[in-house]
Amino acid sequence: MKKSIKDLTEKDVIATPTLEDWKAVKKLFPKIDMSDSRWDVYKEEACINILGRDGRGQYAPLSYYQSKGNPIHSLTDFIEYEPPFNPKLGDLVRVDDKPEPRIYLFTNNEVHYCVNGGEENNFHKGRSFAAIYWNKIYPYTPPITLTPSQAIEKLKQLPEYEGKEVRIEG
Repeated sequence: MKKSIKDLTEKDVIATPTLEDWKAVKKLFPKIDMSDSRWDVYKEEACINILGRDGRGQYAPLSYYQSKGNPIHSLTDFIEYEPPFNPKLGDLVRVDDKPEPRIYLFTNNEVHYCVNGGEENNFHKGRSFAAIYWNKIYPYTPPITLTPSQAIEKLKQLPEYEGKEVRIEG
């Protein structure tokens, strides 16, 4: 069960072992006015006392807050969190709301360069092609395609359909 940010006290601290965690905490608590460069001071040991400095946040290393007996929380205690997506050359990625995959090439200044999935043969054979750039990319997770009989078998495995007749219409 996730904790409520409303239940935090002035002693509660959130560990921010990655810069992405640091930024996420700042988004979750908009009153925090610390620059992202402050994370570099303690890096993996960085923690934020959310209600420190009248709610503007205070940071220190994990060891400091542990020595003071502060309750240490993880960001995942409060939000559903996925680690950042760090694609590698050749990974299939999804862009915007387009269902077809792209092939990831590289990122420059937070812009992601990819080629269309249809150019995969050219990509692997080392031929030249035109890269398209995108602001956001996501892991490519193709939809699962099942035949009607496969879908029925999958549904029958769910406890709520046990012992019931399952049909697919249409």
